[in-house]
Amino acid sequence: MPYFRSSYTFSIAGSVRTFHHRWYMGGRVYECDACSSSCDIRACYSQHWQPAVTACALDISDDISRPLCSTEQRAQLAIVAARRINTFILCNERTSIRNPSEFLLDAGINAVPQLLRLLFHGVSRLHVRLGFHTRAYNGSDLLFNSSELALEHHLDIGESVDMLFLMLLERIEAYMYVRYPTRAAEYCVKRIKIHVRRETLTKSGESASTLATDATLPLQYRIKHATAMPRDALSVEATATANIYCFRVCARTQELYAVPYQLGKCRINGGGGENDESNILRWPWDTEGCGSHYIMLQSVEGKLQQLLEITNLYRFLRTEADDRVHMCTRCRANFTQRTRLQLHKSLDCGRGFEVLHLDSNYLEIYESCLQMRCANYKWPLYGIIEQ
Repeated sequence: MPYFRSSYTFSIAGSVRTFHHRWYMGGRVYECDACSSSCDIRACYSQHWQPAVTACALDISDDISRPLCSTEQRAQLAIVAARRINTFILCNERTSIRNPSEFLLDAGINAVPQLLRLLFHGVSRLHVRLGFHTRAYNGSDLLFNSSELALEHHLDIGESVDMLFLMLLERIEAYMYVRYPTRAAEYCVKRIKIHVRRETLTKSGESASTLATDATLPLQYRIKHATAMPRDALSVEATATANIYCFRVCARTQELYAVPYQLGKCRINGGGGENDESNILRWPWDTEGCGSHYIMLQSVEGKLQQLLEITNLYRFLRTEADDRVHMCTRCRANFTQRTRLQLHKSLDCGRGFEVLHLDSNYLEIYESCLQMRCANYKWPLYGIIEQ
């Protein structure tokens, strides 16, 4: 999920205010048709994101009519919680080992992230570990396992899964090249095993574990160190006049960025009285002004969790350029994105990854499984019910 050099602006034509998202690639400017939205000039800025402001929590901004969690999905989630299912298997039923990309691409982009977003409902974080059941060209079977990665925000799911897939595939390709140098590419990932440990919330809203319970920012914004907890409890009056931002995901580039949800009015020096409208100015949404700035944190269901105060608005809103190399001091690996480096470090540079050789007569038999039913799953997905 690369960063794009983007700009986010508003234009006014007559009585209509339009939001524009533009991104830059190869020296050209592209007008993003997926993020553009319009509303009455007198409407609150939040109207630009309704109902997309909640849809973006599931990365479905290209289809804002789609429900956040269907009745069938909620029923499955209830079974997962009641039966304490923490292992899921995604199956590749294709027999060809010549072209493994279709299964892996769809699993990494759609199936696994969709499952994790479903499992993020009602929890504070997920702890995820992936296993790739791989068949080499000669029919031998191996199991490549990753170490466990903690997902602290649902908007980190896509990039985290992408990083897990990348590191596992690097291990697979390196192993195949050493063992079968002339036929290293002829392998097939037959199954993906997803181990998920859900850190649930109690009725009081506190985490069931001893870890911190406050809602957290997505990693891309967490590493900027530009926010803090409000010093005092926010009153209704303070919230009503504050500048509040929310997160949005671009359906084209998968870029995560912050947009204004509410802009308060700011008084400037003037000669009129207190109620003189000439003394009121609505400041540009992306510049420092008087009043406080807050980022609105939402759950995967789109519900408000809390407000964090933005202490450095410029640093918080700025999209980082991919013109600097970030090197891991432990293994000397290079990354152009700081989030990738942080995920790489969280996985301990892959030191906890393992490869297991499976017997030729190895079989996995599960007496009780929950078939996960979803229109977006192109591949069979099962939850393993432990007896």
